[in-house]
Amino acid sequence: MNINTLKVYEDEIQSLEKEIQLLTEEYECHQHGTAKKAMNTIKRKFQEDPKCYYSSPDLKTQLALLESDFSFLMNFTDIQFKNYSRKLLEKSEIKTVYNYRLSGICQSVPFQLEFRLTEENQNNKNDYVVVTDLNIIIESEESSNLSKLVSR
Repeated sequence: MNINTLKVYEDEIQSLEKEIQLLTEEYECHQHGTAKKAMNTIKRKFQEDPKCYYSSPDLKTQLALLESDFSFLMNFTDIQFKNYSRKLLEKSEIKTVYNYRLSGICQSVPFQLEFRLTEENQNNKNDYVVVTDLNIIIESEESSNLSKLVSR
């Protein structure tokens, strides 16, 4: 082989490596895009109006750790959350009740998760938290056996 042919092959290899890197980054952004968008929105709101949040280095450190943990869990479990909502149903001095709704994809199987969370408070501290009315919906005809298992 002559030097020109080697140079052409090396250039092609470098071009393919760059393309692989770009596709990998694009895939990761697509996989974790919604969660990252939500976190970026929170960060942007905080930067725009920091007065409306309690600003301390501890909270910033805590946020960074939570982001790191969340990213790790998404990579580890291969669960990507797409939508999240929390609705306050009841609030009193003794009890707070929320309704949660999550949707996402796990191993290419779309799902929805709904549950009610009740926090019982006594003497200004959380004594316990109870999850009730758990409902898991799997939106896949291919996974009918899995859907039957989850519905049990």
